[in-house]
Amino acid sequence: MPIILGNIKNFEPGAGERRFEQGRRKAWKKEQELLTRLRALPDGERKAEEAKRMIDRIRTFAGYREYPKYGMISRYFVYKQALLNEAGRLVQARVLREREDIFYLRLQEFHDVVRTNQVDDQLIRQRKDAFRSYQALTPPRVLTSDGEAVAGTYRRADVPDGALTGLPVSAGTVEGRARVILDMARPISKRATSWSPPTRTPAGRLRSSRSRAW
Repeated sequence: MPIILGNIKNFEPGAGERRFEQGRRKAWKKEQELLTRLRALPDGERKAEEAKRMIDRIRTFAGYREYPKYGMISRYFVYKQALLNEAGRLVQARVLREREDIFYLRLQEFHDVVRTNQVDDQLIRQRKDAFRSYQALTPPRVLTSDGEAVAGTYRRADVPDGALTGLPVSAGTVEGRARVILDMARPISKRATSWSPPTRTPAGRLRSSRSRAW
């Protein structure tokens, strides 16, 4: 929600379409530049034709990479709405105090509540208290498939002054200012949040001589 409100505050209506069109023109310009360079090579027409065919193929099918996840999340939303509708009926029947109480029940437990119109209020309170305590925990940087949390420290003996240590992603050195922010609604071009994994933050990137964070 803060990201959506931030976009509404910081961008005028139609900005999404304008930015998309700007990106499309930039991609077309880069495509023409690449094809022109290829045509200047020996057997350039064949190479340019092949490159054009591959560019079109990537543009056509690249979006399908996200399609299974989109379908999964869409179905989960339908499931959630159905469960919340049933929870609303239970609230009206004074079985549950709040609709969100179902989030603290396992699916089989919720099935029993629907079937019997009885709920263990103490169990829900215990799980709410436990959830609040979990919010104070710090997740491990590395967790194996066996559930082992691997702890350690970065080797800093040969790190240049001012460099950022971390998990290496790509080589190279880039100097500049990075802002670690807590409010995603702020209009900043390069962002690194306090929990930004290297590959999942789309807003910007930060690189040092030994690491990169997105």
